[in-house]
Parts: sequence; structure tokens; C-alpha cells
Amino acid sequence: MKHFFIALLVLAVVGFFFLGLPGQLHQSRPWQWLNEMDQQQKLKPQQESSFFADGRGARMPIPGTVHTGKPVDNEYALTGAMGTQWGDGIPIPVTRELMQRGQERYNINCAVCHGAHGDGQGITTKYGLIGVANLLQNNYQKMADGEIFNTIGNGKGQMMGYGGNLVPEDRWAIVCYIRALQRSQNSSLQDVPSSQLNKLGAP
Repeated sequence: MKHFFIALLVLAVVGFFFLGLPGQLHQSRPWQWLNEMDQQQKLKPQQESSFFADGRGARMPIPGTVHTGKPVDNEYALTGAMGTQWGDGIPIPVTRELMQRGQERYNINCAVCHGAHGDGQGITTKYGLIGVANLLQNNYQKMADGEIFNTIGNGKGQMMGYGGNLVPEDRWAIVCYIRALQRSQNSSLQDVPSSQLNKLGAP
């Protein structure tokens, strides 16, 4: 048994001597017994392909495909910017469905840090995260809609961007819901229509 392990050790040393270690630089192309996906079947640009009926390897984009992050007909709706300034206003129709979508997306992506009410008291602050924005503060109420949209997509400070998770429509929906939170948490009875006061039990 001892001779077996000695032979195995010698074989391993010889193998490493000739094959090298993964990631090791070589002057010439090494022999690979596991290619680790270094060598794959592929088509080079303009190369023919027998797989497709038309013989072309390069395929046309699917009809209606839009390049990620590129404006189509409304730059503000995709960037939040109007020229060199952040814009104000919601560029898509604000409906009850949009607000509900904004609430849903906010609760999934934002409430964990900013809190269910937007006051910056999310669950992460209970575990040591500091500096979370209180969206109810005056400076955030005065912040342009486009800047909030951009921050959701690209992040700011220690906040990561959610552009890869949230399409522009969802980001605008969240902006709408944040505005609703700000309005609800900083309002008074004077802001409630008289026809609705009785529902609040107000005199």
C-alpha cells in the first residue's frame, strides 16, 4: 500500500511539472486535459454557419429590440434628465395601477433600507447600516423627480443602482409612490377634501 501512495505522489509531481497549475502563464500553449471552457465552439464575425437555413452565423436583432439605456423618443423618460438638468414631472400616465405597482416595487427593493414609510428606518438600520436617506425630509421632497429616478437606476453614495432590476416604467412608478409617501407623512387635515373627512373620523 505504501508503494501505491509513493507512486501516486510521483505521478502527481510529474503531472504538475508537465501540465502546470490552473491560471499559470506559459510561453507556449499548454496541453489541457480539462479545458475549463477556454476552448469552445463559436462563430467568428462574418463566418458562415450550417446551422441556420440562410447560412449566416450573425443573426439580426429580434424585431422591436431596443439597445439598453439608449433613448428612443423620450430621453427624459429613460434618463430623468432634460438637457443638462434633472427634470420634473412623471413622463408616463399616473394611474391607480401605476401607484400600486410603485408600492409593490418599493416594498420589494427599497423598504428594506428606507422603511415602509420612507423614513429611513428599514430593517437594515437595525443591523448597523447608517446614513440611509429619510425620504420624508424636506430636501428629498424638493429633489427633482428626474434625480430620484436616476438615483434609483444608478445609485448614489452607498446605495447601489437598480437599473438592472427595474425597467424605467417601474422606476417611475416608485418615484410616484415616494411622492405619495411624502405627501401622506407630511400632510394635515386641511389637505383632505371635506367629502373624505368623515372617513377619517375627523370632526
